[in-house]
Amino acid sequence: MVRYNRVAIAFHWLIAALIIINLGLGWWMGDALNDSASRNTAANTFQWHKSIGLSVLALSLLRLSWRLLHPAPALPPHTPPWERFAASATHGLFYALMLGLPLSGWLYVSTQWRGDAPMTVPTLWFGLFEVPHLLALNTQDDTARQAIAGTTLQAHEILSSVFILLLVLHVAAAFRHHLMLRDDILARMIPALSSADKSTLPSNG
Repeated sequence: MVRYNRVAIAFHWLIAALIIINLGLGWWMGDALNDSASRNTAANTFQWHKSIGLSVLALSLLRLSWRLLHPAPALPPHTPPWERFAASATHGLFYALMLGLPLSGWLYVSTQWRGDAPMTVPTLWFGLFEVPHLLALNTQDDTARQAIAGTTLQAHEILSSVFILLLVLHVAAAFRHHLMLRDDILARMIPALSSADKSTLPSNG
């Protein structure tokens, strides 16, 4: 069986875990920031949310670079054309979301605007250093900052919803291959699922 190598597998699961954690944090913060009882905790959590998001962006760029140099294993020969297209489109959309989701969040916080008022909250990557605002958006006039903040926040929320939907479809497809089609698609990313009697060939990516 040809499978992904350790670097590709590590990128896959690390990025997936960080995104799932951040989706949960983002969902919780939406209400917590508007509640006086949890506002301080939510504000601190927001720094973690931003730090994880920026980490996802950096790791996704590294993963994309790795993927370009190490192509993914070919799909099983029995895979129909429509499924090959769906798999290619899904992976392409995943990469677009892994870059677009954190980038839209970075653009939003760069405006230093929330709701109807400006704010001054630096982005500190896990408390180690300050991350600069993109495109000097925080220096624009109030009208522009408010408009850009509204647009980028809406984009961030839409991309989050799309990612959740795509993730559900991706997991469902993986289990379909493993439980119904009984091929090696899922085992390529989870080596422990490989049957002991199947030989493992050198990895392609």
